Amino acid sequence: MSPEEEKERTKLHLFIQLLGVPASGKTTLAKYLGERLGAQVLEEYLVSDNSLFEKYYSEPDKWAFPIQTLFLFESWRQVVGGKSLEVEGVADKLSNNSVVSEPPIWQNAFYAQARLEKNPQELAWYNDLFKGLVGRDSFPKPDILIYLKVSFSKMLRSIKERAQRDLTRKAELQESEGYWKRLWDLHEEWVTGNPLGLNIVILDMDKFALSDYKTRKQALKAAYQELVARSGGLLK
Repeated sequence: MSPEEEKERTKLHLFIQLLGVPASGKTTLAKYLGERLGAQVLEEYLVSDNSLFEKYYSEPDKWAFPIQTLFLFESWRQVVGGKSLEVEGVADKLSNNSVVSEPPIWQNAFYAQARLEKNPQELAWYNDLFKGLVGRDSFPKPDILIYLKVSFSKMLRSIKERAQRDLTRKAELQESEGYWKRLWDLHEEWVTGNPLGLNIVILDMDKFALSDYKTRKQALKAAYQELVARSGGLLK
Protein backbone atom coordinates (compact mmCIF):
# COMPACT_ATOMS: atom_id res chain seq x y z
CA MET A 1 0.00 0.00 0.00
CA SER A 2 1.45 3.35 -1.07
CA PRO A 3 1.66 6.33 1.34
CA GLU A 4 -1.13 8.02 -0.62
CA GLU A 5 -3.35 4.96 -0.37
CA GLU A 6 -2.59 4.62 3.35
CA LYS A 7 -3.50 8.28 3.93
CA GLU A 8 -6.78 7.85 2.08
CA ARG A 9 -7.54 4.66 3.98
CA THR A 10 -7.22 6.30 7.40
CA LYS A 11 -9.84 8.84 6.35
CA LEU A 12 -12.32 6.06 5.77
CA HIS A 13 -11.44 3.17 8.06
CA LEU A 14 -9.69 3.25 11.41
CA PHE A 15 -7.47 0.65 13.05
CA ILE A 16 -8.22 0.94 16.78
CA GLN A 17 -6.50 -1.14 19.45
CA LEU A 18 -7.19 -1.41 23.16
CA LEU A 19 -4.39 -1.82 25.68
CA GLY A 20 -4.91 -2.51 29.36
CA VAL A 21 -4.03 -4.70 32.31
CA PRO A 22 -6.02 -7.89 32.92
CA ALA A 23 -9.72 -7.32 33.70
CA SER A 24 -9.55 -3.62 32.77
CA GLY A 25 -12.52 -3.95 30.42
CA LYS A 26 -10.81 -4.30 27.03
CA THR A 27 -13.12 -6.95 25.60
CA THR A 28 -16.29 -5.23 26.81
CA LEU A 29 -15.26 -1.85 25.40
CA ALA A 30 -14.02 -3.40 22.14
CA LYS A 31 -17.44 -4.96 21.54
CA TYR A 32 -19.16 -1.67 22.33
CA LEU A 33 -16.90 0.22 19.93
CA GLY A 34 -17.58 -2.38 17.26
CA GLU A 35 -21.32 -1.86 17.61
CA ARG A 36 -21.06 1.91 17.86
CA LEU A 37 -18.73 2.31 14.88
CA GLY A 38 -19.97 -0.61 12.82
CA ALA A 39 -16.42 -1.97 12.98
CA GLN A 40 -15.11 -5.51 12.85
CA VAL A 41 -13.90 -6.68 16.26
CA LEU A 42 -10.84 -8.91 16.61
CA GLU A 43 -10.87 -10.35 20.10
CA GLU A 44 -7.90 -11.62 22.02
CA TYR A 45 -6.63 -15.03 20.98
CA LEU A 46 -7.88 -17.67 23.43
CA VAL A 47 -6.49 -21.16 23.71
CA SER A 48 -9.08 -23.92 23.50
CA ASP A 49 -7.32 -26.06 26.12
CA ASN A 50 -8.00 -24.46 29.51
CA SER A 51 -5.50 -26.80 31.15
CA LEU A 52 -2.74 -24.68 29.59
CA PHE A 53 -3.67 -21.82 31.90
CA GLU A 54 -3.57 -24.14 34.90
CA LYS A 55 -0.09 -25.27 33.87
CA TYR A 56 0.96 -21.68 33.22
CA TYR A 57 0.06 -20.50 36.71
CA SER A 58 0.98 -23.67 38.62
CA GLU A 59 4.38 -24.17 36.94
CA PRO A 60 5.32 -20.82 35.37
CA ASP A 61 9.04 -21.60 35.20
CA LYS A 62 8.27 -24.57 32.95
CA TRP A 63 5.41 -23.26 30.82
CA ALA A 64 5.87 -19.49 30.56
CA PHE A 65 8.19 -19.45 27.55
CA PRO A 66 6.23 -21.81 25.24
CA ILE A 67 2.87 -20.27 26.12
CA GLN A 68 4.08 -16.69 25.75
CA THR A 69 5.60 -17.65 22.40
CA LEU A 70 2.27 -19.17 21.32
CA PHE A 71 0.37 -15.98 22.17
CA LEU A 72 2.97 -13.84 20.42
CA PHE A 73 2.74 -15.84 17.21
CA GLU A 74 -1.06 -15.84 17.19
CA SER A 75 -1.16 -12.06 17.78
CA TRP A 76 1.29 -11.53 14.92
CA ARG A 77 -0.63 -13.91 12.65
CA GLN A 78 -3.91 -12.09 13.34
CA VAL A 79 -2.44 -8.71 12.37
CA VAL A 80 -0.22 -9.69 9.42
CA GLY A 81 -2.40 -12.40 7.87
CA GLY A 82 -1.88 -13.85 4.42
CA LYS A 83 -2.64 -17.01 2.49
CA SER A 84 0.30 -18.89 3.99
CA LEU A 85 -1.03 -18.08 7.49
CA GLU A 86 -4.61 -19.01 6.53
CA VAL A 87 -6.09 -15.82 7.95
CA GLU A 88 -7.03 -12.41 6.63
CA GLY A 89 -4.79 -9.68 8.02
CA VAL A 90 -5.75 -6.30 9.42
CA ALA A 91 -4.74 -4.46 6.23
CA ASP A 92 -7.15 -6.61 4.22
CA LYS A 93 -9.97 -6.07 6.71
CA LEU A 94 -9.41 -2.29 6.70
CA SER A 95 -10.18 -2.18 2.98
CA ASN A 96 -13.79 -2.92 3.91
CA ASN A 97 -14.30 -1.54 7.39
CA SER A 98 -12.81 -0.12 10.57
CA VAL A 99 -11.16 -2.67 12.84
CA VAL A 100 -11.13 -2.79 16.64
CA SER A 101 -8.77 -5.26 18.28
CA GLU A 102 -7.42 -6.11 21.70
CA PRO A 103 -4.82 -6.42 22.94
CA PRO A 104 -2.05 -4.92 20.76
CA ILE A 105 0.89 -7.20 20.13
CA TRP A 106 3.20 -5.02 22.24
CA GLN A 107 1.26 -6.04 25.33
CA ASN A 108 2.47 -9.62 24.85
CA ALA A 109 5.98 -8.45 25.63
CA PHE A 110 4.87 -7.08 29.02
CA TYR A 111 3.65 -10.50 30.10
CA ALA A 112 6.85 -12.14 28.89
CA GLN A 113 8.98 -9.56 30.67
CA ALA A 114 7.11 -9.98 33.97
CA ARG A 115 7.22 -13.76 33.77
CA LEU A 116 10.66 -14.45 32.29
CA GLU A 117 12.82 -11.92 34.13
CA LYS A 118 14.00 -14.72 36.41
CA ASN A 119 15.23 -16.65 33.37
CA PRO A 120 17.39 -14.21 31.35
CA GLN A 121 18.17 -16.74 28.62
CA GLU A 122 14.52 -17.45 27.84
CA LEU A 123 13.72 -13.73 28.01
CA ALA A 124 16.52 -13.04 25.51
CA TRP A 125 15.16 -15.72 23.15
CA TYR A 126 11.68 -14.25 23.43
CA ASN A 127 12.92 -10.71 22.78
CA ASP A 128 14.83 -11.85 19.69
CA LEU A 129 11.68 -13.52 18.35
CA PHE A 130 9.60 -10.46 19.18
CA LYS A 131 11.98 -8.12 17.35
CA GLY A 132 12.06 -10.45 14.36
CA LEU A 133 8.27 -10.46 14.07
CA VAL A 134 7.39 -6.93 15.14
CA GLY A 135 10.50 -4.78 14.99
CA ARG A 136 9.96 -3.56 11.44
CA ASP A 137 8.61 -0.24 10.20
CA SER A 138 6.15 -2.11 7.99
CA PHE A 139 4.37 -3.75 10.94
CA PRO A 140 0.84 -2.26 11.12
CA LYS A 141 0.33 0.34 13.84
CA PRO A 142 -3.06 1.56 15.06
CA ASP A 143 -4.57 4.93 14.21
CA ILE A 144 -5.64 5.11 17.86
CA LEU A 145 -4.33 3.08 20.79
CA ILE A 146 -6.73 3.33 23.72
CA TYR A 147 -5.12 2.68 27.10
CA LEU A 148 -7.66 1.55 29.67
CA LYS A 149 -5.96 2.85 32.78
CA VAL A 150 -7.01 1.40 36.14
CA SER A 151 -5.52 1.67 39.60
CA PHE A 152 -3.58 -1.33 40.89
CA SER A 153 -6.13 -1.97 43.64
CA LYS A 154 -8.96 -1.92 41.09
CA MET A 155 -7.03 -4.33 38.90
CA LEU A 156 -6.69 -6.87 41.74
CA ARG A 157 -10.39 -6.62 42.62
CA SER A 158 -11.43 -7.05 39.00
CA ILE A 159 -9.20 -10.11 38.53
CA LYS A 160 -10.80 -11.77 41.55
CA GLU A 161 -14.32 -10.87 40.46
CA ARG A 162 -13.69 -12.17 36.95
CA ALA A 163 -12.34 -15.47 38.28
CA GLN A 164 -15.52 -15.90 40.31
CA ARG A 165 -17.68 -15.36 37.21
CA ASP A 166 -15.52 -17.33 34.79
CA LEU A 167 -14.12 -20.59 36.13
CA THR A 168 -11.61 -20.78 33.25
CA ARG A 169 -9.89 -17.81 34.93
CA LYS A 170 -9.77 -19.43 38.35
CA ALA A 171 -6.10 -20.34 37.92
CA GLU A 172 -5.24 -16.62 37.98
CA LEU A 173 -6.04 -16.56 41.70
CA GLN A 174 -2.90 -18.65 42.28
CA GLU A 175 -0.70 -15.80 41.07
CA SER A 176 1.25 -13.62 43.49
CA GLU A 177 0.46 -9.96 44.00
CA GLY A 178 4.08 -9.20 43.13
CA TYR A 179 3.61 -10.56 39.61
CA TRP A 180 0.48 -8.51 39.06
CA LYS A 181 2.24 -5.38 40.33
CA ARG A 182 5.14 -5.91 37.95
CA LEU A 183 2.71 -6.35 35.07
CA TRP A 184 0.82 -3.20 36.06
CA ASP A 185 4.09 -1.23 36.26
CA LEU A 186 5.19 -2.39 32.79
CA HIS A 187 1.95 -1.13 31.26
CA GLU A 188 2.28 2.24 32.95
CA GLU A 189 5.95 2.64 31.99
CA TRP A 190 5.35 1.76 28.33
CA VAL A 191 2.40 4.11 27.92
CA THR A 192 4.23 6.95 29.67
CA GLY A 193 7.34 6.47 27.52
CA ASN A 194 5.36 5.74 24.32
CA PRO A 195 8.48 4.33 22.59
CA LEU A 196 6.71 3.95 19.22
CA GLY A 197 5.25 7.45 19.16
CA LEU A 198 1.70 6.12 18.83
CA ASN A 199 -1.48 8.14 19.08
CA ILE A 200 -2.39 7.00 22.61
CA VAL A 201 -5.66 8.03 24.21
CA ILE A 202 -5.71 7.34 27.96
CA LEU A 203 -9.10 6.44 29.37
CA ASP A 204 -9.32 6.41 33.18
CA MET A 205 -11.56 3.39 33.74
CA ASP A 206 -11.78 4.05 37.49
CA LYS A 207 -14.14 6.88 36.49
CA PHE A 208 -16.49 4.49 34.73
CA ALA A 209 -17.12 1.90 37.42
CA LEU A 210 -20.41 0.09 36.88
CA SER A 211 -21.40 0.87 40.47
CA ASP A 212 -21.56 4.56 39.53
CA TYR A 213 -24.07 4.00 36.71
CA LYS A 214 -27.53 2.45 36.51
CA THR A 215 -26.55 0.12 33.68
CA ARG A 216 -23.40 -1.12 31.97
CA LYS A 217 -24.56 0.53 28.76
CA GLN A 218 -24.63 3.93 30.47
CA ALA A 219 -21.08 3.43 31.75
CA LEU A 220 -19.88 2.44 28.28
CA LYS A 221 -21.66 5.39 26.69
CA ALA A 222 -19.95 7.77 29.12
CA ALA A 223 -16.56 6.18 28.38
CA TYR A 224 -17.19 6.53 24.64
CA GLN A 225 -18.12 10.19 24.98
CA GLU A 226 -14.81 10.84 26.69
CA LEU A 227 -13.00 8.91 23.96
CA VAL A 228 -14.61 11.10 21.32
CA ALA A 229 -13.50 14.22 23.16
CA ARG A 230 -9.92 12.93 23.39
CA SER A 231 -9.59 11.45 19.90
CA GLY A 232 -8.68 14.64 18.07
CA GLY A 233 -11.63 14.30 15.73
CA LEU A 234 -10.98 10.71 14.64
CA LEU A 235 -13.99 9.41 16.54
CA LYS A 236 -17.41 11.05 16.30
